[in-house]
Amino acid sequence: MFSEILNKIMSEYPTGDERKAGYSGNDLYNYINEEPNKILYNLLGIFGKNFHLKSSAGSQGNWAHVPWIALMDPDITASTQRGYYVCYLFSADMKSVNLSFNQGMTDLERDLGVKKAK
Repeated sequence: MFSEILNKIMSEYPTGDERKAGYSGNDLYNYINEEPNKILYNLLGIFGKNFHLKSSAGSQGNWAHVPWIALMDPDITASTQRGYYVCYLFSADMKSVNLSFNQGMTDLERDLGVKKAK
């Protein structure tokens, strides 16, 4: 069932100039921001822990260059801006999706400056 979500995103996600149209009222945008979370909450329930889940196709009226689905352990972080988490990242050409281990940089960059945070 989760693989169907990933395949739908890869086959329907706008690329290049298609992203310029914005996502207002777009069904796929709503699907990406809601459906993965519903499925993953059920799948991850076997661990007996309420993981924080967030997926995104963009913000402020613009499509993201690549969509993502983050799974966060609440003992570590509840935000992609800090701590570390597991994330499904789609390739820019929408031909693949990778499971990666990410570290939030937003808070570090704000507190330390970009150079020191890196």
